[in-house]
Amino acid sequence: MQHNWRNIKLSEILFHDIDSLIHVNPSLEYHMVGVYSFGRGLFEKEVVTGINTSYNNFYQLKSDHIVMSQLFGWEGAIALSSDHFEGKFLSSQFPTFLVHEEKADRRFIGFYLQQGSVWKELFTKGRGMGSRRRTLNPANLLSLEVPFPPLLEQQRIVSKIESIKHRIEQIGKLRLEQEKEFQQLSFSIFTNAENTFSKRNFGSFLILSDNIEEPEVNKNYRQVGIRWWGGGAYERETIDGSQTSYKAFVRLEKNNFLFNKIWVRNGALAIVKDETVGCYASGEFPVYCYDESEISPNWIDFIVNLPIFWQRCFNLSQGTSGKNRIKPNEFLKMEIPVPPIAEQNQIVPLLDKLNTLKIVRTQTEKELTQLLPSLLDKVFNGKL
Repeated sequence: MQHNWRNIKLSEILFHDIDSLIHVNPSLEYHMVGVYSFGRGLFEKEVVTGINTSYNNFYQLKSDHIVMSQLFGWEGAIALSSDHFEGKFLSSQFPTFLVHEEKADRRFIGFYLQQGSVWKELFTKGRGMGSRRRTLNPANLLSLEVPFPPLLEQQRIVSKIESIKHRIEQIGKLRLEQEKEFQQLSFSIFTNAENTFSKRNFGSFLILSDNIEEPEVNKNYRQVGIRWWGGGAYERETIDGSQTSYKAFVRLEKNNFLFNKIWVRNGALAIVKDETVGCYASGEFPVYCYDESEISPNWIDFIVNLPIFWQRCFNLSQGTSGKNRIKPNEFLKMEIPVPPIAEQNQIVPLLDKLNTLKIVRTQTEKELTQLLPSLLDKVFNGKL
């Protein structure tokens, strides 16, 4: 901490604005607001009529309020208000606070409260059993100790953070534009293939893998999972053969195709890459082989990672809500365009470039996500 900084309690610069608490009138309508976790700000909710709520009181927002969720403040559900939310309402579980502006810059306090270390400290102050039942009260927030510089220094720091944050947001917008362009190009390739080449159902080229093993006690099995929305297969926990009720596992080989029967509707389909070769799939993951001289794994990977394909899988899924799944025999009836292998091999290099761009984009997104927390850590340790 720099020499002109000192530690103070938030109660010295922040106070609970109980004057914003209003009594609910049964005959009036109230435009409600909520608070996202993990420092993601406020969001608008439904309009409710006073007679349709169990709350006796609401907080009415001002543009300069700081808001905390008593239920999830420990998870980063703390936010700054703005002109957009002026006059809207929160339930009485979202106490509002005001800053003594002659002492502190509200934005500086807002950035301080976006730190994961602060959320962890709030968790220790909450009351209740279990990680999802930690209730906070206004005093818990006000009791936090803050590394506190003079007002001019706060304003300098805020200006620096906001400049960097603006650049992060601009990069994020550019990433979204690139994502749209990738999707449009992918859809164009798929549409052209559907209009140009004959279609075949999966059952005409997919064959169930016979690389089956019965689980053995005292033998380890690396489990496989599939991320949603085209995130690919990944290695999960390793279990002993005694820890499963499944009668058989399928050992994965490179370029096998598999999907999750329940979550196929959410894009849980994948081609096996190097990192999951040798993992084991349970009965919830049908695993298939195919003749690579007839169809390229890259072509399958491309098709099954298209949002339009996920929608078709969703339409075929059956069962009760939350447990609906696709039957393998129904999946195998699905048709996709299959160009001659020579045509596939011409398209594959373009698909490889798309996949490379996807990987770079994912890595960039991770770096952007980590940049602001890293910056805040430097700020509040006096290193900026």
